[in-house]
Order: sequence, then C-alpha cells, then structure tokens
Amino acid sequence: MFMPTWALHPGPTSTRPNCSCSIELALENAGYLGLSPSGANAIVREVASATSRWRTVAASLGVKPSEIDRMETAFEHGELRLALNAGNIHPVPGAPPS
Repeated sequence: MFMPTWALHPGPTSTRPNCSCSIELALENAGYLGLSPSGANAIVREVASATSRWRTVAASLGVKPSEIDRMETAFEHGELRLALNAGNIHPVPGAPPS
C-alpha cells in the first residue's frame, strides 16, 4: 500500500530478508487510497526515478563508498525496474536490469 514518504525506511536485504512489499501489491491496492491506476503509476515512476539516483546523491553528500555498497540491495533490485516502468507498455530506456 502507498504510505507517506516519511514512513519509508530502505535497508539492505541482509536486514530485511522477508520483506513482502512489492510494486504489484502497492498498485493493486491503490484504489483503496483513492488513487486511479494512472495516478498510482505516475507516483510510483516519480519515486523510482528519484530513487534510481541514490548512488550519485549519496556520494555527493560524502557517504563512504563502503556504506554506499552496503546499501546497494536496498535500492537496486527488480522492483526498481518495475517501478520505473509502472504503467508503461514500452520499457523505459536505461532502467536498471533486475
């Protein structure tokens, strides 16, 4: 389900091995939150686009390379690719592979 961004807490899969969250589940439940399918897809793509730049932002803020590498699984996974393509018939060029 969709939640305010302040409630998002990304973490590497080593700290969240049994996460049952998914883009598909969020989009299936968007109507319960008053979102149209196109509106929900737009939100998912917008957040995914911002999130896909996480490495650049972290490095620009002085985060150590070892810490950036530790967080990789929190941001780079198949769900990000699905989110970048949410609602699109044709995949977004440059979307990370799963």
